[in-house]
Amino acid sequence: MPVGRLPIVDWQRAASALHSRLPARVEKEVFAFYSSALGGISTDPSLASVPLDDHGFHRGHAVFDTCNVHDGKAFGLDFHLDRLLRSAAAARIESPPDKEDLRSILLQTIAATRRADGVFVRYWLTAGRGNFDVSPRRCAVPFGFYAIAHADSHTAQGPRGVTAAVVDVPLKPAILATMKSNNYMLNAHVAMEVPCLSP
Repeated sequence: MPVGRLPIVDWQRAASALHSRLPARVEKEVFAFYSSALGGISTDPSLASVPLDDHGFHRGHAVFDTCNVHDGKAFGLDFHLDRLLRSAAAARIESPPDKEDLRSILLQTIAATRRADGVFVRYWLTAGRGNFDVSPRRCAVPFGFYAIAHADSHTAQGPRGVTAAVVDVPLKPAILATMKSNNYMLNAHVAMEVPCLSP
């Protein structure tokens, strides 16, 4: 299909396109998100994005973690934040926010959902933004932090147990196997090779 002449879009047209092209599932399942690039929280899922100059996007130089919300509580948040910061140190993300600031951002993002149950939170800490170099040393912003609160698909009512399979995908190198890095390419290949292991 020929592409034709592409428009040069302004902010208003970009916002309209982001809204009109939002997948229905995302619109239904995303409740709130935080972006350090925006400096705040939004409940409009069409605005949930990461800048292209963020090293977490264009170099995969990021770590992440998660927590689930049940009965108004973010379970294991201390443990998950400690692990996030250990992963950040292993990934050489050198100027992360402190734990209490991260906790405050996450709790405020969860509160913005206005839900006490059925919420899953994913959050990413990146090496920064401001250039397209391999190294983040010259980044204008020393880190990026993004969090999204969405519908929890990890229900206790679903099938439980373990499924095992032998695959041709190579093992992760030790450095990636010991931190929760943004590099899930091998995990994605396993899920694609054995569809019964992942939705």
